[in-house]
Amino acid sequence: LFIFLFLALAIGMIVGSLATWIKQGRYRKLARQCGVEAENLRQAVSRAPAAQQGPSLPKPTG
Repeated sequence: LFIFLFLALAIGMIVGSLATWIKQGRYRKLARQCGVEAENLRQAVSRAPAAQQGPSLPKPTG
């Protein structure tokens, strides 16, 4: 009798895990897309020319 109880528990856990995995597919896809976009932006920043060193604002007049 306990074997059937444990078998039902195991099947329920597997089915529940699969349902959760399938329902969260869109969030995994969105996370992948955001990761690719972040990596592309990191590469673009590393390729950008370095900013000039010095004061950011012009010298005040007056």
